[in-house]
Amino acid sequence: MEINLFNEVAKNANMGIEAIDGIKTCVKDEELKQAILAQRAKLCDIKDRAVNECNECCKDAKPTCMQSAMVRSATKMKACFDKSNTNIAEMLIEGYNMGLNDLISETHKVPNAETPTIVGDMIELYDSCIKELRQYV
Repeated sequence: MEINLFNEVAKNANMGIEAIDGIKTCVKDEELKQAILAQRAKLCDIKDRAVNECNECCKDAKPTCMQSAMVRSATKMKACFDKSNTNIAEMLIEGYNMGLNDLISETHKVPNAETPTIVGDMIELYDSCIKELRQYV
């Protein structure tokens, strides 16, 4: 079961990275752009940690090609139609909340004693990213 948690962390981090990659060219506000690029770097770090801690079990943790294409195209389309800071922040907050819900749902399938530290780190990262983006809403 713990393997699923590592996979969920890596998959969620990848989805966040894909979403940021899909919108970063649409962000005009330099302060917001720097904030989301810093969040992207943190997501990359936590994804790498999940893969390294789990080694082979996370090799399939990437979103499918279809998921990646959908995330990139949907976020890019929505962001390019409305480049406001509010829209960009709301889209990312929504994505982080979805990832948070998925991760928490997965942890409910595993006894607390078996929950890896990285899961808590990911939850804290989502929480701090959401708090940071709220100033743009």
